[in-house]
Amino acid sequence: MNLNWNEYAHLFDWELQAINSHQTGDYKAWLELAKQIGGEVLELGCGSGRITAKLAQHDIDISGLDSSPVLIKMMKSKYPQLSQDKIFLGDMMTYKFPKSYDLIFYSYSTFQYLLTLEDQIQALQHIRKYLNPQGYIAFDICPYTCDLPAEQVKVLLYKKFNQALKKEVSMFTSHQVDRINQITTWHDTYVLEDNQGNRDVLHHKLSLKGIRGDFLALLLQYCGFELINSYGDFDLNEVSHSSDNIIYLAKKVD
Repeated sequence: MNLNWNEYAHLFDWELQAINSHQTGDYKAWLELAKQIGGEVLELGCGSGRITAKLAQHDIDISGLDSSPVLIKMMKSKYPQLSQDKIFLGDMMTYKFPKSYDLIFYSYSTFQYLLTLEDQIQALQHIRKYLNPQGYIAFDICPYTCDLPAEQVKVLLYKKFNQALKKEVSMFTSHQVDRINQITTWHDTYVLEDNQGNRDVLHHKLSLKGIRGDFLALLLQYCGFELINSYGDFDLNEVSHSSDNIIYLAKKVD
């Protein structure tokens, strides 16, 4: 993985709410699954703690891991009520957790950051060691990651005022789709301008792997899991052609 979340962290939560508020309802799926499964829960790719904190408010025994020092620092500052010994900074492919869990989930396309089959297998085999017997693993996958046009030149996606920063944010984006490897890469430029006309420019690159359900089922089987269900929205309804997110749930098997 090659992500520059640290430079982008101060826009992370604001942008999600500003242009993708639908995604902020994802906690409902994780909360319901956590209640159904019970026990201890781990979120992989917890970012600044939005989901972890929400589930903790509902008395879910949850821990969170992220690879960005800046986002983890933000998480500890925003949610001081969270147990500090349950917030982990590290790589989800190698981190040595202090215990095992009953449910581990990859939130908000986190699993799609793994761009090669080798990384996917390593990540699943590693995290399997930290699932209790008969434990569950789950994923939030964007089903149309690579269904975009093969290439898009840079365009203005939005222009909005960030109240916290007291700056107008203009976000320009372009993308390329690698059809063979099923990877879409976005190159984003943020121009932040204050009322004096002073500008800061931030560049952010993000690559996501396209993942289909049939492929994921085979991958999970190879790594010691059985895919048992898929859901087409955050209310855990059936998958449909209009599903913007698919929640996959798998069980650890011997």
